Amino acid sequence: MMSEKARYRGRLVLKAVAPDDAAFVSALEEAQLLTSGLAGKGCANFSFVNKKREVVAFGGYTVFDRIALMRSFVVLPEYRGLGVGARFATALISQLQGMNISRVFLLTEGAEFFFASLGFAALAREQAPRPIRETEQFIRHCSDEAVFMTRPLDEMMRLSLDDIHPVVRKPE
Repeated sequence: MMSEKARYRGRLVLKAVAPDDAAFVSALEEAQLLTSGLAGKGCANFSFVNKKREVVAFGGYTVFDRIALMRSFVVLPEYRGLGVGARFATALISQLQGMNISRVFLLTEGAEFFFASLGFAALAREQAPRPIRETEQFIRHCSDEAVFMTRPLDEMMRLSLDDIHPVVRKPE
């Protein structure tokens, strides 16, 4: 568990980013993540920016009716291990909830424990809904070892930062 001192406490804001943004594409390439499939119907890409207007993370999703595929998620190296990834994922999930998305999916090679801590659970690839199975990411770019994960968004319990990093409060 990360210490309180290690957490990034500055204000972070979601900003839309173009699919061909040089910094976005470069960050994905450096992390060896998919750089195709970032544009088109239902695609949205974002940067997570601090108060100095420095980008700390990139990511996005593709929406298919009431489900979404979260993809191209990367925290810049100097901000890893500070809780930025959890805050960024929470911001994207909250945005999807506001769009009345019922379930979000993702494929990951190595970050399954991180996403499990955010309420995602592994699912057999064969159980992927057709729109997800037909994405370039699902077909061509994620190896068979990639873990397919899902998280419901239409349940009563909503993910909050307190769920990710509980704060100990003094009894009143």
